Amino acid sequence: MGKKSIILLFHGTSNYDDSREMYANIIKKFENEFKDFHITDAYSSSAIRKMILNEEIFPTIESRLKELKNKNIEKIYISPIVILQNKDYSKGFHTTTKFKKDFSVIKYGESSLSTPEDYDNIVSIIKKEFHKNDYTYLFVGHGGKHHSNSAYGMLGYKLYLENESYITMTFAKGIGINEIKNKLIKLNKKILIVPILISKSFHYKNEISKDIVNQIKELGLESEVMDRTFGEWDLFLELCINKTKKLINN
Repeated sequence: MGKKSIILLFHGTSNYDDSREMYANIIKKFENEFKDFHITDAYSSSAIRKMILNEEIFPTIESRLKELKNKNIEKIYISPIVILQNKDYSKGFHTTTKFKKDFSVIKYGESSLSTPEDYDNIVSIIKKEFHKNDYTYLFVGHGGKHHSNSAYGMLGYKLYLENESYITMTFAKGIGINEIKNKLIKLNKKILIVPILISKSFHYKNEISKDIVNQIKELGLESEVMDRTFGEWDLFLELCINKTKKLINN
């Protein structure tokens, strides 16, 4: 069969100490599921790496691939534990092309929101978790200028078709509070803010837990922030594991 490795590709976070346990837990889950694979990690964000100034904490895909090449690993499967196929995701993909001759197999997986099936799967696990009639559920993603952020619009539409108490917004460019405030006011329920983030990042602590909470308060509504991100959510990690199995077997 040859030596095989799965690289778990994370974005990275400036709040590493708060997320260290989360990363370790995800790696452990993959080790338990893929016992005949060498499991390691890599991080896609160059911006985060510049903040941390320590590549040992957030190794690049390139450094991991060089390391695995030296260990005589033959088959590589890169499993992105990220929401979108953004700029950093694309850079990672292009990095792998330099190593095609170094491994008998090197495959680069899809992000969590890539295919129509992905949206259906995310909606399915959200339905299992969030179903109290006395709440409005506000799902908050990053947003931004990159075209991949349109995925939040697709997810929001799918969720709203399922349940009118499922509302989606972004804290950067995309779907702002002014575009959803009338729906929130009309529903007139307590709002549970659900971060569409992998880790408890700077954005979790600031844009979500402070800025959006204050914006909702100004609407005269009560809110609370879910204390788990997607990286701490077992149902989401099961989806990541299943996507990795498909990557390996297809």
